[in-house]
Amino acid sequence: MKALWKKFTEAIDGRSTRERALILAAAGALTFVLMESLLVGPVFTARKRLILETRNDQVQIGKMVEQVRTLMLARGVDPDSALKSKLAELKTRHAALQSQIDRQAADLVSADRMSAVLERILANNTRLQLIEVKTLPRVAIGAAKGAGSARQAPGQANAPA
Repeated sequence: MKALWKKFTEAIDGRSTRERALILAAAGALTFVLMESLLVGPVFTARKRLILETRNDQVQIGKMVEQVRTLMLARGVDPDSALKSKLAELKTRHAALQSQIDRQAADLVSADRMSAVLERILANNTRLQLIEVKTLPRVAIGAAKGAGSARQAPGQANAPA
């Protein structure tokens, strides 16, 4: 191996500077071509192939979406029609319940007029006697009945009449 290397170096050393530069340039070009064809070329080829496949797939997906849209329009079916009808039904029911709540709320006595109403009831019925008046805490409509309606709010005292 040493003999072969020595023969190679003597062949290079025997050349002129211009010939050495040309040999170096040729060796560099050869190295570049080999690296490009063996390492970089396959990577770029695979990249181009994947890009083309992706574009083809995107075109096919676009065609399928158009076909589905055309079929849906041809059938005249809205995929959300069932949900939309249920929503309209629930809105109608909500409006009916809200109007019922408003009607019942109009029949209730406000807190400011409660003492006047109690006085009028007691004045009209002499056999009735007021023993105790309790102020209860506010509860939301729909809260469990009896689950605290008899308890007095903290900090509120009994108001006997």
